[in-house]
Amino acid sequence: MSFGRCTITSGNLNVRSAASTSSSILFTIKRDEVAAILSSTGNWYRINHPNGTGYVSKDYFSLVSAPLTTITVSTASSSGKLNIRSGPDTIYPVVFQAVNGTSLNMHEEGSSWTLVSYGDQIGWGSNQYLQYQGGSTPGDEAWDNSRYTYAQVKNGDGVFKSVDDGASRTCSEGVFTMQLRLIAIGSLNSIHNVTQGVYDHVTKNAIMNFQKTVNNLQEEPTVGPRTLTALDFAYDVNNRPYFLYGNYLEASEWGNDYIRANYALSWSNGRIFAVDALARVIHAEEHAKNKENSQTAVALTIKKRSVDGGSSQKPGLCPNALIDAITAPGQYGTVSNSGGERGSARVPHRATYSSTYTSADQFLNPMWKNAVDLAKALYNNYSISAPNGAYQMNAKNRTSTAGSYTNQMYQVGYSKYCDWLDRGEPIRNAICFYSASDSAPDKYNVFFDLN
Repeated sequence: MSFGRCTITSGNLNVRSAASTSSSILFTIKRDEVAAILSSTGNWYRINHPNGTGYVSKDYFSLVSAPLTTITVSTASSSGKLNIRSGPDTIYPVVFQAVNGTSLNMHEEGSSWTLVSYGDQIGWGSNQYLQYQGGSTPGDEAWDNSRYTYAQVKNGDGVFKSVDDGASRTCSEGVFTMQLRLIAIGSLNSIHNVTQGVYDHVTKNAIMNFQKTVNNLQEEPTVGPRTLTALDFAYDVNNRPYFLYGNYLEASEWGNDYIRANYALSWSNGRIFAVDALARVIHAEEHAKNKENSQTAVALTIKKRSVDGGSSQKPGLCPNALIDAITAPGQYGTVSNSGGERGSARVPHRATYSSTYTSADQFLNPMWKNAVDLAKALYNNYSISAPNGAYQMNAKNRTSTAGSYTNQMYQVGYSKYCDWLDRGEPIRNAICFYSASDSAPDKYNVFFDLN
């Protein structure tokens, strides 16, 4: 049995129903994915892949080298099994499983994954579960990050490993570039906080915190093309303002007391902290797709509470008043509660990531962008237009009709809104942004003008 490996440098390789470019496409495979070669026809291989059987062009599918040596599966338990995948990452499908103690043929050693085969099956196994005779694992030797440029790692021709994970402390221009990008988007405070050009512990924490805030980006210390693609996007001048805010926060770094102590700073030096806190609350209150109107209503509510003042609020629009508005007792569960909304404020998921994304619009989360823009408008006391396309609710029968309303917004849960109606409160222009159904009264908020 012979094996092959996809060598296409961009996009995916089409696997077809017959040995012709005019035949139908059955599925696609990515670079470095491997498969068994069943036969050869002209310039085509017939392959067997976890996704099925079909034909691939020999121009983009090369034979795998002969085994170098054998290597043994070493899992945490004696009964454990190691997933062997079609590509060097957990995103690839499992080809087969190798039980603990199994000897595998090793074809190619990588920094994090090794290409192995067993009988008529081949795939990539994670180095942390593979062991040479004598006890060492692939990649045990000191990893030198200076062997690869930033561009090479981004293109998949190498990786950056932290000193905590076996890398030497040799200065690397590529790592230095990575550090400068992390500083530009706010994930690192200063170049003086790290060893310049060395993937040290501080840089590792910054990388992993950045990965946490990009949805579907795997959190791992070894940096490869997916992380650098996301980092370059965040670093782009058009996107940088939105990645400056919303870094990952521990649970202890969010809540009323912490925000008041660390975010409510003076007008001159509190801009980043105030905008960050406001954007987190706005985004956590409403982050569903295409809910920009609802986010606007949240921002208008914060503005009104800040201006009006209250038992724990200062009149006048300034960062401290805005912070008081979002941290006042009983106001925002995103700040005070321990549930999912609070978690959304701590980790707002500023971006999405998919190997199939096709445009910048899909990569930067538009709801986070909108939340930051609204937070900046609040901080600078800019005018915020009332959202369009909302609904005016009839105060007596609670039916919804299209209508207009003022910028003077309040925000309460639907049940409380109904209580106020029953008391005969003079409520005008109430807007519901979730499902207008009495069958689920606690599933949405109501924004309204109370006069």
